[in-house]
Amino acid sequence: MNRVKNLPVLLSISVVLLFLISTSQGNPCSAPNLGAAHSGAPGEVNCAGCHSGVVNTGAGTVNYNIGDASFHYSPGELYTLYLTMMQDDVNQFGFQTTALKSSNNTTAGTFTLTDTENTKLLYGNNRVYVGHTVCGADAYPAGSQQWSFQWQAPDSDVGDINFYLSSLATNHSHSSYGDDTYVQTITLSPLQSVTLVINNNEGWNLVGLPLEVEDSSYAIIFPEAINGTLYSYSDGYNLETNLILGNGYWLRFYNSGSSTVVGIPVNELTIDLYEGWNLISGITNNVNISDIQDPAGLIIPGTLFSYNSSSGYSNVEELNPGNGYWLRANNPGTITFISN
Repeated sequence: MNRVKNLPVLLSISVVLLFLISTSQGNPCSAPNLGAAHSGAPGEVNCAGCHSGVVNTGAGTVNYNIGDASFHYSPGELYTLYLTMMQDDVNQFGFQTTALKSSNNTTAGTFTLTDTENTKLLYGNNRVYVGHTVCGADAYPAGSQQWSFQWQAPDSDVGDINFYLSSLATNHSHSSYGDDTYVQTITLSPLQSVTLVINNNEGWNLVGLPLEVEDSSYAIIFPEAINGTLYSYSDGYNLETNLILGNGYWLRFYNSGSSTVVGIPVNELTIDLYEGWNLISGITNNVNISDIQDPAGLIIPGTLFSYNSSSGYSNVEELNPGNGYWLRANNPGTITFISN
């Protein structure tokens, strides 16, 4: 009899627990289908327009990374953007972002979705936005959510570009209380072109590409070079017409002289190495071999060599922009040059 009498009580407790759990977790794919113009950009509201609390006072963190997070853009370049939100015990997050020219607050560049299940494009106020979908707001497990998408910079220098972000960590109660709004503005400045002068000797030279350029043909970069003499090295010599960042090349000239190269600086570059000898080049600034990031210990000490047609090979400790070098590795892998 006791078991029969206790059964309704146990059932009641179970129902209450299930109600509490479902209330705290919320229903999946239940985020509001938010419209455009909630990014916090000029003339717009942010998430605090509908949710209580003071912005940027919550216990969570928001990381919005655009490309390499250098706060610069190169015209026409495609960048991957990552937005990560973290807050303990929160299982629903949301965001909206847009990119505007600083000069007139009009749309700058082009957003592209890479995950249509969790992100969407929105249009309004003659602007374009990226935001979460109704299912893309859900965090499983609770505590964090990440979205990614892409942005292509304008084809030309349009000055500074501001990325406006409004984001929300919500308690999933479907009310305006108990939520935390986070806003930020990230400004990207255009990379400025620089000019480098690369000297060459009569005869064969080891050369490289020190800048990002529109046309990497050796006939454009080194107009005084002898036609048909650009060679890369990979299990033997290969005739080339274009230079690639990080690769070294043999190139022949009739006379000593110099070439002027105009382009965008390269401040960081990761290159592949093969086991054995590699023909490489550096970046826009001088890089000491001790500053090369080589976590796998691929570089064999004392094997960086330059070449001069008058004096031959020289063991060196530094890579100079526009020059090529021989470097020996004990295994295949990657190394990274970073400008100081």
